[in-house]
Amino acid sequence: MVRLHNPQRELPRTSYVGSTADLRRKIVSYVQFIPGMILFGMTQITGKGIDKNTLDGVRMIRRAANTGSTRAMLILANFYNSGAYGVGLNPVEAKSLIAKAASLGDPAAKDMLASLEDGGQDKKAP
Repeated sequence: MVRLHNPQRELPRTSYVGSTADLRRKIVSYVQFIPGMILFGMTQITGKGIDKNTLDGVRMIRRAANTGSTRAMLILANFYNSGAYGVGLNPVEAKSLIAKAASLGDPAAKDMLASLEDGGQDKKAP
């Protein structure tokens, strides 16, 4: 016999109660969803709705970039290009990330890389 309803099963919460570290672990282990990782990283950086933790937010975006997200690569490139959020000013690393995103086929990265190679100023990611 198949049971379609389990009355002892806890209903999903509408808001998360727990530590930021617990939420981060759940997102990474259960979801492995790159846009979610980027969103959570940006949320940590800004501190909107959760405790602000810039370092962990940048790490989460870096993790998304390391899994191949061109969007995360461009976000990090912007951080390195402006020295924002504690990553330090590093135009060489910014260009490297843009080049990697372009090599993976991202059209915005290709445009930015072409602009850099033409001697133009760095463009921000859309």
